[in-house]
Parts: sequence; structure tokens; C-alpha cells
Amino acid sequence: MPIVLIIIAVLLIIFNIKAIKNEDKKFKDVLDEKERSMTPSDIAIGEIRKDVAESLLEIQQDIELLKHSVIKYDKEQDKENDKEEENKEDQNKEEENEEKTDENNKVTAVIKLLSIGKDVDEISTELNLGKGEVLLIKELYKK
Repeated sequence: MPIVLIIIAVLLIIFNIKAIKNEDKKFKDVLDEKERSMTPSDIAIGEIRKDVAESLLEIQQDIELLKHSVIKYDKEQDKENDKEEENKEDQNKEEENEEKTDENNKVTAVIKLLSIGKDVDEISTELNLGKGEVLLIKELYKK
């Protein structure tokens, strides 16, 4: 049984080799026939196809360049936006510091007026603060 399989395999290999050789001849024959039967219009169509292919290639390259330019521009815009955000944060911090300074000035003024011996009502009208705020500062100052 194994001998029969080996014989069949060898026969298949031989037939395939012959078929491949025949196909090579057929391809060469077909190519030669096409070259002989080409008309000037076929040649013109081939040249047009070549030009179109080259134009498409150039367009694709331009698209890639534009794509990279857009990506670069977006990155630059992101950097600028980050800088603007940092500037806004800095401004917010400065405003907070100013508010704290204002609060410290209020506290200092209230403590100063309390040390002079002024009444809570007098301090609140003089500094234009709420009575509760003056009382709170007074209580915190005592501690």
C-alpha cells in the first residue's frame, strides 16, 4: 500500500512540473501576442493611466504633508492653550492673595480699633463690616 501512494505522489509531481513549464510558455506566448497586437490607442491609454497614477501619488503625498501640518498646528495650539490656562491660574492665585490681603487688612483694622477701646457697633459702621463679622474677629482674636 505505501508503494502505491509513493508512485501516485511521484506521478503527480511529474504532471505538475510539466504543467508549470507549459504555463510559462503560454504566458510568454500571450505576452508576445499582446505586444504585437497593441495599437496606438492602447499605448495612449497606457500613458494616460500612467499620468493618472502619478497624479494620484502626488495628491496622496500632499495629503500626508497636510495631515502632518495639521497635527503640528494642533500640538502648537494645545501648548498655547496650556499657557493660557497657566496664566489664568496665576491670575486666580493673585486674586486670592489680594483677597487674603484684604481680609488681613480688615482683621488688622478691627483688632486695632478694639485695642483702642471702640465698641463693636462703632467698628462695624466705621469699617463698613457686618456686626457678626466684627464679633467673629473679636472672638478669634481673644483666643
